Amino acid sequence: YIKVSPSLLTALVERWRPKTHTFHMSFGECTITLQDVGMLVGLLVDGEPVLSRGSANILGLAHDFLGVVPPQSEIKGHRVKLSWLATNFNDIADDINELHQLLPYARAWILRFLGGLLVLNRSSSYVSLRWLAFLGDFQTIKTYAWGAAVLGCLYRNLCTSTDYKTPSCGGFTLLLIKLLTNLIFRCYLQ
Repeated sequence: YIKVSPSLLTALVERWRPKTHTFHMSFGECTITLQDVGMLVGLLVDGEPVLSRGSANILGLAHDFLGVVPPQSEIKGHRVKLSWLATNFNDIADDINELHQLLPYARAWILRFLGGLLVLNRSSSYVSLRWLAFLGDFQTIKTYAWGAAVLGCLYRNLCTSTDYKTPSCGGFTLLLIKLLTNLIFRCYLQ
C-alpha cells in the first residue's frame, strides 16, 4: 500500500472548507473537479451512478461473488479486512482454467483496489463488502461513474476530517497529493 505523508495531508485538510468544497490556499481557492478525476486518474465520471443498493446481505454477496464467506473475526460491520482478501485471493491455483473460477479472484482484486486506494476508510485496512453489489456483472462494471464515486468519497472524508475529533482522512488521498503538486508546479511557472 502507498503511504501518504500525514503532515502534508493534515495541511491540506486544514485548508479544506466544507461549505464550498474548496481549498483556501495562499494564492486563492481551488478544488478537485470531476474533470480532474477523469484526466488524472482515468476513471469514468459520466456513467451510471454508483448508489447504495439498500441494506444488502453482505455475507450473501460474499458467498455469491467471492465463493467464500469471511469469518466473523475478519469482518467489522459490513467491512472485511484487506489482509483477509490478500491472504485468500493472492495466489491463483494452477489448476484453475475456467472463467467462472477466476471471477472471485478478479472481484477480490477489485475490492482490494477500491479499499486500498480509491475509497479507503480512515483505517485503510478494511473495505466494504457492499461494493460487491457492483462487481457481479463484468460487462456493467465499466458503465459506472467510478470517478464520481471516488470524488464523492473524498469530499465526504475531507468534510468529516475538518472536525478536530476525527483522527485521519480517508478517500483517494493520492489524488490530493497529485493536485497539490500540479498547483505548486503551476504557481512556479507563473
